[in-house]
Amino acid sequence: MLPMNRIKIKSQFPLKFAPDDKETARQKVKQQIIAWELDPQYLNDNLDLGNLPQSGENMPQVNDIPRDFQIQYINRRKSDVEMCKEALRKADLSCIKKIAHQVKGNAAMYGYEELEAIANDLESYALLNDLPMMNETIERFENFILTVDIN
Repeated sequence: MLPMNRIKIKSQFPLKFAPDDKETARQKVKQQIIAWELDPQYLNDNLDLGNLPQSGENMPQVNDIPRDFQIQYINRRKSDVEMCKEALRKADLSCIKKIAHQVKGNAAMYGYEELEAIANDLESYALLNDLPMMNETIERFENFILTVDIN
């Protein structure tokens, strides 16, 4: 366990507790944490990164993801396709960039490398303001979602 004085806490609200009241401090920190960062020097000095699992070793596999979760994921992507179509009609490139970036970031976790590539292309075309290529890529996105095989 990391010593509390070695963790920098960023909180939405000021933490209000006496420093010597450790139990209250723990409770407040748990309730109010928004994000945290570990002290990099402490990590360098004290973590043994050699014990971390290597890629593919003791890592969750795609086939470990329950079918229900995969179905939910694909259903959410169906709504993303519709939002992208609407955003393209309105030329709302920031919306398309945001959706593409999110899909790109999580598609591989579900084993959808092709979807990750489609999302990467869509984000790139949005950054380039290339409306015709975005339209074509949204069609690829939709085709993938409509034809994907969920085991």
